[in-house]
Amino acid sequence: MVVSGWVHDTATHLPAREVLLVVGRRVVASLPYGYGRPDVVDELVDPDAEGSGFWGGWTTARSGKVTVYAVLADGLAHPVGDPMTSPPGRLRRPDGSKVPVTQDPATGSVDSVVEEKVQLTVATLPPSVEPAAYQLMTIGSDTGDLGRTTVEIANSRSTVLGRDRAIRAEALPVAGSDLSVRVGSCLQWRGFNNRKIYLTQTGGRLIDRVMLSAVA
Repeated sequence: MVVSGWVHDTATHLPAREVLLVVGRRVVASLPYGYGRPDVVDELVDPDAEGSGFWGGWTTARSGKVTVYAVLADGLAHPVGDPMTSPPGRLRRPDGSKVPVTQDPATGSVDSVVEEKVQLTVATLPPSVEPAAYQLMTIGSDTGDLGRTTVEIANSRSTVLGRDRAIRAEALPVAGSDLSVRVGSCLQWRGFNNRKIYLTQTGGRLIDRVMLSAVA
């Protein structure tokens, strides 16, 4: 999903401490914040609101209402835009920590929420495997032909701002059950330095097989 909008702490004229993307009652991402919004400056007649814009997204398996909260100077998470009818007393972060919530809305707006259904496959590499030593990645499905699909290969969960660091590949219906990607020829591959590879897929059959080889 991709979310954009703006928020400003009009009580203190300070930027929000953090802008949280929430699905249901769980925080799924901290949204990039600080984008220029001269239109908000004009609307609020407040030059301190120049960097009040947020824009970003995340891939998540969670389902539920998508909301945005801003943590302001008081340390509380304030709903932005159209909040839940009965907001929770606390939001839970992915690490289990909790953020206290107030029903008092923050000054701001959620301009757009775009949701796209994707499939996520996570491949865990053995400790002895260094991704940069391999040139070719073959991905496939044991359930049949991949079909028409687009895949983003990354070393973290897909984010909008991180897509320039992901490797993109497309398979046509005639590709069969396997697709070979020359990852070694992509500069992004050199930055893959952890033990997990994330494949975010749009369309086609679910990828359930990943193989690396040294010869492209």
